Amino acid sequence: MLPLVVQARGTQVLHASAVAGRNGVIAMCGLSGVGKSTLAARLVERGLRAVADDAVPYTVEGNQVLTHSLPFVLRPRGLPPAPLHVPPAEKQRLQAIVILRPHATGDPVLTAMRPAAALGALMPHAYCFSLDEGKQELVSSYSRLVSLLTVYTLQYPHDPSAVGSTADVLEELVS
Repeated sequence: MLPLVVQARGTQVLHASAVAGRNGVIAMCGLSGVGKSTLAARLVERGLRAVADDAVPYTVEGNQVLTHSLPFVLRPRGLPPAPLHVPPAEKQRLQAIVILRPHATGDPVLTAMRPAAALGALMPHAYCFSLDEGKQELVSSYSRLVSLLTVYTLQYPHDPSAVGSTADVLEELVS
């Protein structure tokens, strides 16, 4: 319900989990069940801060993309949900977006996308509650987003034994 209210008040919302490190926040997008929350939980175990699970509201201020806070519960698959987390109210700089793309085997591979490809890849991860009234604003906001920061794809084995090596790649990006 909170993403609906936030978007109705004029802030776009990305369907993602997010963690913060020394260099800012990374948002991890992906279809349901690909491991967004599991990877976020693993990164929190390594000392990063959980920023969001399921919804990352953002605004563009000048040449920076800033995330906003919403209360959330981190729900990694196979583990009990963590308690309600209420992040600090201050905005945080969004450093990058990573689109998670699981595959059967191999090592995790992180690849930067060109802005045009990134826009198309991100649109399925946009919360969009009112296409008729907000489509142009949504596309404009996401176009600005991909012009200001790097969007990556992360291809990785969707296997519990590979969570550590996948988290290594993400931790390097944010640290």
